Amino acid sequence: MNKRDTFYFPHEYNAKDDPKCERLIWEMGMEGYGMFWALLEVLRAQPDYTYPVANIPIIARKYNADPEKLRHVVFDFGLFSIVDDRIFFSNGLTARMQVIDDRRKRLSEAGRRGMAERWRSRHEASENSQAITTLLQPYNSKVKQSKGEYIKKHTNVCKESADKPRKVAAKRGAFVAPLLGELRAYISEQGLTNVNPEEFMDYYTANGWRAGKNPMKDWKAAVRNWNRRQKEFTTTKPQTDGSYEIKPRYAALC
Repeated sequence: MNKRDTFYFPHEYNAKDDPKCERLIWEMGMEGYGMFWALLEVLRAQPDYTYPVANIPIIARKYNADPEKLRHVVFDFGLFSIVDDRIFFSNGLTARMQVIDDRRKRLSEAGRRGMAERWRSRHEASENSQAITTLLQPYNSKVKQSKGEYIKKHTNVCKESADKPRKVAAKRGAFVAPLLGELRAYISEQGLTNVNPEEFMDYYTANGWRAGKNPMKDWKAAVRNWNRRQKEFTTTKPQTDGSYEIKPRYAALC
């Protein structure tokens, strides 16, 4: 559902020119016109677009309005329909919202149909896949057997080498840049007093998290290296007042 549909209802730009609204404005000014639209918004928020007459004082208290003026707007200008002096509603608002509700219902039904169709398609695809697997099972067994015989016949592997476990280098996962909080925690945990987390984060974010010309692989190692070499690559520059400005040479830390 569109979020706009949740809170929206149509508002004609020339509503103030309706004879009922003109009389309302003539008697009560723009205060009365504002009360009219506030009441419409209250009705829009109700599930059935109606509101109890007895609760008008609640609206008045909530919006710091005069309850008698609100009753005057509801009862005396023909802008609202009242049933048994018990509830009131706006015929115009109800008609406009009916159009929106019908559209929302159609979209909801279309969504349910689409979901059912997707489920049915996935179910059929799964059944087809299982059927194909079953049909190919004898063939796959023969292929595996043939491969095993070929390897056994043509590969001369020393038993001693075969018995030794082969070491397979673990694949390095894709690099993920740290969050600032994660960086701060690691610096504190390792006691890396020469690393300013904000400077480190700004520098490597700006250069695309690269170590020299290559993409970075381990940001923790980069932090430790930064800590070790920070003093080595810090220079001082005299200023005009005789003091010295410390400038880190970040490029050397890559």
